[in-house]
Amino acid sequence: MDRYSVTKLLNVFWVIEPVSRLSGDEVVINMINPGSVDTGLHRDGDMGVKLFDKFIGRTPEKGGRLLIDAAVVKGEETHGKYLSEAKLVEYFSCL
Repeated sequence: MDRYSVTKLLNVFWVIEPVSRLSGDEVVINMINPGSVDTGLHRDGDMGVKLFDKFIGRTPEKGGRLLIDAAVVKGEETHGKYLSEAKLVEYFSCL
C-alpha cells in the first residue's frame, strides 16, 4: 500500500505542471479516480482486498468507460480538475 499511495501522489505532481502551462482549449487534462475496479491489481494482496474488488469493484469494462468519459466526453470545464467516478470533485484543482 505504501507504493500505491506514493504513486498516486506522483500522479498528482505529474499533472500539475502541464495543467499550469496548457489551457483547456488546447488540451483537457483530468485527474481521474474510477473507484474500485476488479483488474487483478491486488492478486498478490490479502484476501480481504481481493474479495472487496471481486464483489464491490466494477468490471474492467465499466472502469474503462469512466476513463473514456474523462478522455473524450468531459470538456474544457474539467481541465485540471479531479473526476471521481465520472463526477467533478470541486475541492481538488491543479489550477
